[in-house]
Parts: sequence; C-alpha cells; structure tokens
Amino acid sequence: MGHGGHLSGLIFVAGKGRRLGAVPKALLRYRNQYFIERLARIFHESGCSPIIAVLGCGADEVLESAHLSNASAVLNSDWASGMASSFRRGIAALQDLEGDILVSVVDQPDVSTETITRLRSVHRPGRITVPLFSQQPGHPVLFDPVLARRAAAMATGDIGARKFIQTHPEVVTYVDCSDLGSGMDIDTPEDLQLLAEGLRQREEICVGDGSQA
Repeated sequence: MGHGGHLSGLIFVAGKGRRLGAVPKALLRYRNQYFIERLARIFHESGCSPIIAVLGCGADEVLESAHLSNASAVLNSDWASGMASSFRRGIAALQDLEGDILVSVVDQPDVSTETITRLRSVHRPGRITVPLFSQQPGHPVLFDPVLARRAAAMATGDIGARKFIQTHPEVVTYVDCSDLGSGMDIDTPEDLQLLAEGLRQREEICVGDGSQA
C-alpha cells in the first residue's frame, strides 16, 4: 500500500516558451482544454488540495483566459532566472502544510489520473517517486515534503529538482508509466503536432478494441 496522506499540488507555469511563438505554454490546448486547466483538473481529481500554479511570463493573459477554479495562482516575479525560482516560490506557498507534494511542469500535458494513482500506490515517506516514460524521467514527481524543500533549496537556474535527484539517488524510486502516457515535453510547434498525432492514434486503438477513448 502506498502513502495515502494529504497531497498538495504544485504546477510550474512561469516559463516563456520562446520556441512556441506568442502564446504562453499554459494556453496551448490538449484534449480541448488549455494545458493549465487540464493539469489543474487532473491534480484536483487525483486528490490534490491545495493546488498552487506558479505564474510568470504572460501571467495576466493566463489569468484572463484560463479558468483556474481548481488552483490558486501565485506570481514569480523572478521567473526569467529559471525554474528554480518558481520551485522555491511554490514551496514557500505550501510551507505551512504537511503531506506529500506532487510537482509538474505545465508543458508535459499528457498526464493522467492513472499516472498519479500509480505513483501514489508505490510512494513511501522519505522518498521521491519519479515516473519513467520510455526509460526517461518525466512529470509529475511525487515528493516527501522534507525532500521537496531540500530540493527547492538546492535548485539553481533552469534546473528544478533534477540536481537534488541526481545527487541523492538513494531516496528516489522510479516507476515505469510508459503505458499511461507519452511524457512529452512541448517545446516547439512540431512537438505539439506529435502530441496531437499520438492522441489520435491512441483514440483509434481505443475505438478499435471497444475501450473508452
């Protein structure tokens, strides 16, 4: 049995997404929802409360366009320095809470409640649980709260928890989730096209075998 205690959610939305043009990554669409709306909904359905969305570049546009009924927005005014500042800003917003912390970037939209359920089923206190997609680590990452704070303190520049995870492999559990999603980072228009094509292929397979898409 996994650790079934309180769970908070932290979503990093602050980056500029330079290679995607004028639209913030949070306002790209997947399954007919904005990235940020979909991810916040899935976190909510997976039991996260509260959910903190750390905004930066394009924050006003995101707040005007997206319906963040499941999440509370906080602003990282230092977003241009990289993901580490957003990690620390989000952890600070959760500092008075106990329980595990589920962390994700907004540009890996192919996250499902099933992925989070699998992470929680194997997670243990004092551990960091990381999903693998085709043998590559992805998001969301499930943190023991003490380790989340230590990872945020160690983060630098555009490297979030990766430095801490690589430095402390003894506290990391990897879980294969390749059957539950692609783990794709959306950095370019080509990535977005590949994501859409992958969704169409999966839906065709589901329709073909009688499953729900």
